[in-house]
Amino acid sequence: MNKTRTVSIIGIWLKISKNECDKSYPAKIIFDENGFYQALDKPESVVYTWNVGTYEMKDNAKIQVSCANDKIESYKIKFSRDESECTFNIDKQCHLVYKRVNIF
Repeated sequence: MNKTRTVSIIGIWLKISKNECDKSYPAKIIFDENGFYQALDKPESVVYTWNVGTYEMKDNAKIQVSCANDKIESYKIKFSRDESECTFNIDKQCHLVYKRVNIF
């Protein structure tokens, strides 16, 4: 019998990637257990693609996120073996890497 363990996105995450393409994504974000997320750092001059909204894990490799423009986007997501880091594939050239800083 093959049991697939569900990976959890719940917690507070800090962006550790420093790419030109990831500037419109928050440096710190929280995903809660009720399917909501919120950017925790909101400089007034930056309009984030992800600011506040809903998310849904589709499986251990895909997440759907409601964006600031109200569009729901699907992203491939990959977790490190110990689930302390995750990488969102925005497109073929842009990858966001976040490190988990808190679980609740």
